Amino acid sequence: MAPVAMEQTARPPSHPAPMSREGRDMIISLSIVTFLATVICTSRMILRKSKGFLGFDDWLLLFALVLLYAQDGLNFAAAIKGGVGVHIEELMEHSIESLEFLFVILYACEVVYTVLIYVLKASILVSYKRVFGTQEMKWVNWAIMGMLGLCTIWFLTSLFMFVFQCRPISAAWKPLEVHGDCLNFIGFIWGMSISNFILDWMILCLPIIPVLKLQMSGLQKGLVIGSFLLGSLACIASTVRASLTSTLNSGDLSKSSALVMTWTVVEPACGIISACLPFLARIFGRKLRGTWTNVVRRTGGSNTPSYGGGKSKTGMPGSGVMKETTVSIRSTRKEMSPVEYEMGSVPDQQKKYQKLDEERESVRNLIP
Repeated sequence: MAPVAMEQTARPPSHPAPMSREGRDMIISLSIVTFLATVICTSRMILRKSKGFLGFDDWLLLFALVLLYAQDGLNFAAAIKGGVGVHIEELMEHSIESLEFLFVILYACEVVYTVLIYVLKASILVSYKRVFGTQEMKWVNWAIMGMLGLCTIWFLTSLFMFVFQCRPISAAWKPLEVHGDCLNFIGFIWGMSISNFILDWMILCLPIIPVLKLQMSGLQKGLVIGSFLLGSLACIASTVRASLTSTLNSGDLSKSSALVMTWTVVEPACGIISACLPFLARIFGRKLRGTWTNVVRRTGGSNTPSYGGGKSKTGMPGSGVMKETTVSIRSTRKEMSPVEYEMGSVPDQQKKYQKLDEERESVRNLIP
C-alpha cells in the first residue's frame, strides 16, 4: 500500500516506534473476535464430526481460520513494531525502520485478506451446494456455481491489483527507497470493498428461495431461513469495513489505517461465525420448537392439522372428505393432503412423499 511519494533524504537516527493507543485497542479487539470465531468453528466441527465426517466445506472453513490467525499475526506485528496509530511525520523523524516495516505488513495484509475472504465465501457456497444440491433443485446448483464464478472473478481481480499495484512491484512496500508508478489505491479499495459486500448480501439471500420451495411446515421454514439470516452478521461487518475506506489517508497511512486494519480481521471473523451459526442453530431450534409446541398445546391448538369427519372446533360437521391420514416412508411421518388422499393413486403418493423425504434429508443439518 504505497503512500504519496516522498523525497529521499538522509536517513535520520531510528528508534522503535512506541505502541499507540490504537495499536493496543486493535490487539484487544482482534484477540476477542478471533477467540469467538475459534470456539464457534470448533463447535461446528465437533457437531459435524459426530455425524461421521467432515466435508470439503468444513476443511475450507478450517483453512480460513488458519488464514485468520495469519492475519492476526500481521496486525499484531504492525501494532507492536510497525507504529500503527502514530502519525507518519513522527515515524519519518524518529522511527523510519518501523515505518518501512509497516509498509511490508500492509502489503502482506492485503494479499492474505483477499485470499481469506475468497476461501470463506467458497466454504459457504460449498455448504449451500451440499445442502441444496439435489436433483430436484438443479437451478439452485446453477445459481451456486454462478455465484462461485463471480466470487472467483472478484478474487483474481483483487489479488492481481493488490500484487501489481505499483511498477516496479517493490515500490508498494518500499516507497521510501523505490520510486515507481502506483495506481490510485484508495479508489481501488473503494471498488473492491463495495463489490465485496454486494457479493456477501447476494450469498446471504441465495438460500431463501429454495427453502421456501421445500415441503416443510411454516415453523420449520421460518427456523431454517432464520438460521441462514444469521449470516447477516458477516454482511454487516463487510458493509462497515467498506464504509471505513473513507477514513484512509494515503499521506498518513500509519495513523489512518489502524481502524481499517482492525476490520480486516473483524470482518472475516464474523464471516466464520456466520458460516457456523446455521449448523449450530439446529441445537437451539429444537428448544425453540419444543417451546412453541408447549405454547400451542396450552392454548388448545395443535401442531399438526387434523382432517376428519365429525365436528370441527367451530362445531360444524366435517365434510367427510377431510380424513386424517399419515403415510410412513422410511420410518418418517408425513402428512397427506385430504384431496391427494381421495384423488391420488397410492404409487404417486409414495413417490411424492419419497421426494419430500429427500428434500428434508437435504436440510437435515438445519431443520430443528
